[in-house]
Amino acid sequence: LQSDRRLRLGDLDERAPELDSRSFGTLVHSALERWGREEAARARPTEDAGAIERSALEHLDRFVAAHYPKSRVPALRVQIELARRRLRRFAEIQAEQARQGWKVHLIELSFAPGAREEDGGAIESPRLPAATGLYLKGRIDRVDRNLGTGAFRAVDYKTAATADPPTKTHVRGGKRKKSTGMIEWKDLQLPLYRVLLRSMPEPVVVGPGDLGYINLAPSAEKSGFSMFDPKVVLEHDLDAAEELAVEIVGKIQRGEFAPSDRIPVAAGDPLGAIWGRGQRGLVDASGEEGGEE
Repeated sequence: LQSDRRLRLGDLDERAPELDSRSFGTLVHSALERWGREEAARARPTEDAGAIERSALEHLDRFVAAHYPKSRVPALRVQIELARRRLRRFAEIQAEQARQGWKVHLIELSFAPGAREEDGGAIESPRLPAATGLYLKGRIDRVDRNLGTGAFRAVDYKTAATADPPTKTHVRGGKRKKSTGMIEWKDLQLPLYRVLLRSMPEPVVVGPGDLGYINLAPSAEKSGFSMFDPKVVLEHDLDAAEELAVEIVGKIQRGEFAPSDRIPVAAGDPLGAIWGRGQRGLVDASGEEGGEE
């Protein structure tokens, strides 16, 4: 199988022609979402890796049966088995976390403007900055709570072959600059999770060490829980990330952003109406302001 060119299984990221990396991630993620909802409903976290594995694989089988034809090409069958391998590895990792007191608290926590309870449990999006800013939409894969300490953490499932830690994906160079002693943010996803969690009816407070990934990589040594490096990302760095996000929002509202020199603003560009004009560019023919979201 490894040498069969049609399957392309020699690739580190285990991709075969029938499923790209995103679709493969959806396959694994869907099984974990369904497992997670059951786990969140339990009074105590499941510490038995075998029980976790059986439940996760059962949900994988159900997803496959519902979304893929019974007659499957060899490459797809192999990819499903690769997903099984990732889930078996996850069961071991999860069982160890459960023994440390961590329990799944919330799954697929969604934030949207104007959300209502009948919208599938979504939570009303906060504005950034409050009152005058743009709505902050998002979805957090999973929130855990430690039954011993009461601490919370927010994590996303990742199935990429690289299994990069969040410090590398979010901080330019993955370390503090020697010249300034500061870090330069290149991704604000996890810091903005803190804003979303803080906006909940029952606020959830997390620090740098409580934000990260559950990496489910092709190799066992790259798989596991991976949080922000506490030696690199400090509490004030998260505050700085929020300030940067607020600054970016202000520039968007004022239309202070330039399109690429190579790619001019197209007629259908959703930001085209406000480029160089700000939100006044959203005033319609009747003179009413719209589109604050």
